[in-house]
Amino acid sequence: MQWFFRIMFGLMGVCLLLWLAARGKDLLTPKQSRPAVVRQKKETLFPVSNGFRRSDRMEYQLTFFLPETREDLTFTVSPELYAACSEGAGGRLTYQGSRLIGWEDTAH
Repeated sequence: MQWFFRIMFGLMGVCLLLWLAARGKDLLTPKQSRPAVVRQKKETLFPVSNGFRRSDRMEYQLTFFLPETREDLTFTVSPELYAACSEGAGGRLTYQGSRLIGWEDTAH
């Protein structure tokens, strides 16, 4: 039975180290602000069932195209930001690593 706990806590430790490495990378990456265009909006439904009750969870993603570098960046965003953005809208994207800091729509 000891082997089970060693494996379980070892896997938990590896997951914690990977999470810390990803967060550290985001913090060490310089903050960037660039012109961007909303390329795609995507909603994903995650069905969750707790025995007798169902409580679905929605995840909202926006994909931005950066004309300067010709690359796409995808971020998970709040429902409010998702609703406020439309495909093809231009603006200024501020981000740090894989973390979205802000979006300023130039139309407003």
